[in-house]
Amino acid sequence: MRMFVFPNLIEDTSEACAGGQYLDQETGCLNCADNKWSSGDTTTKCTPCPEKTGGVAAGEGTKEDDCKSLCDNFDEMMKITGPEPPLPQMLTLFVLFLYFPICSTQVLWYPSGSVLKWEGHWGTWATSFSTCQNGGFVTKFKQKVQGSQGQGISDDDTALNGICLSCNTGDEACSDSGDWGEWGLYSDTCLSGFNAADFKLEGPRTYDDTAGNALKLYCSSSGNDPYKVGGGRWGNYQGKLSCPADQVICGIKTRIEGNQNGGDDNTALNGVSLQCCEKPESCAAGQFLHQSNGCVNCPADKWSVAGNTSPSCTACPQGKGVSAGQGKQENDCTWKSCAGGQYLDQVAGCLDCAENEWSSGDTTTKCTPCPEKTGGVAAGEGTKEDDCKSLCDNFDEMMKITGPEPPLPVTEGSHVTFKLSTSIQI
Repeated sequence: MRMFVFPNLIEDTSEACAGGQYLDQETGCLNCADNKWSSGDTTTKCTPCPEKTGGVAAGEGTKEDDCKSLCDNFDEMMKITGPEPPLPQMLTLFVLFLYFPICSTQVLWYPSGSVLKWEGHWGTWATSFSTCQNGGFVTKFKQKVQGSQGQGISDDDTALNGICLSCNTGDEACSDSGDWGEWGLYSDTCLSGFNAADFKLEGPRTYDDTAGNALKLYCSSSGNDPYKVGGGRWGNYQGKLSCPADQVICGIKTRIEGNQNGGDDNTALNGVSLQCCEKPESCAAGQFLHQSNGCVNCPADKWSVAGNTSPSCTACPQGKGVSAGQGKQENDCTWKSCAGGQYLDQVAGCLDCAENEWSSGDTTTKCTPCPEKTGGVAAGEGTKEDDCKSLCDNFDEMMKITGPEPPLPVTEGSHVTFKLSTSIQI
């Protein structure tokens, strides 16, 4: 358990501890555990030996130099290539794990790929990796981060609380996460997959630790420019780690310290382990990667760019289509033919003709008005000229008036109104 210690706020009357010890506020000076060190005085916790070092007995570590390397030449011994280790190397790997269990913290063989790992300081590792489904890999990611809580006595910062990976297969691989902070937006998309990463970690402090602060990933097609989505303000990046050639990141496992309750110091996410997997073959434009049959053509009305490793293609915008296998970019999707009674608007697609207009559909860009003295066609119902009905059957005969003047006493400028609701000015 780690407690807040705020120097100079209250006069400290505690007895100074010797090197290799820490001060417990209730019981006094206690020895540091194995593989931890302390310079003594009034420090309230011991510092873990750096990664891949140790060999320090309880109470014997008075400085970091007391932590000896456990992994001299271990990285070279652990270089095992190929999709699976050959039998002699598997036996060697087993023996090395027995004698050097702490050394396997960076890149090591894993049944479905390699692992990039940063240990952190406190908490418990998840029991298994969360991975992309159906052979997928990561194309973007987001983080759950708690912002700075201020400088007050009760203000406890945790910074990074969780990481969630989005896969090219449409699913997500998300880590266990802490109780604080908010999920941010996803990063930009890396269609080719991420093949390297770096982790921002704050070392142990005398009070208010944060541990994990941020993750950044490197796109396999964009070199040394990392993808970042914010993160905590404390700590330092630990150094870029890369998947083996032809592998990309496909899963995650995290180390989370649970809620310490009350005024105890919380850190939430401490360590992260990223799983690398063999990258599936890339398909040509207009194709997708079928898990059983390999690269196959996109179905009608769908498209994909070259290098697609997704098990699906992207649908054309509504109202547009393309022949199977011919959609190689979104611009290949063109407007579909309109139905009768509609016209094609190049922005909005197929729209209904107005009242008393007709269209045979297809790709016509405007509707035709009904001929003079015809109509009675509702919007979108006119598919041919014959749909326009005469408004004046027998009206011309009724309107035949002979003689030099109208027989009725009608004055100039007045109207004669008929039951057809039609008027004629005389």
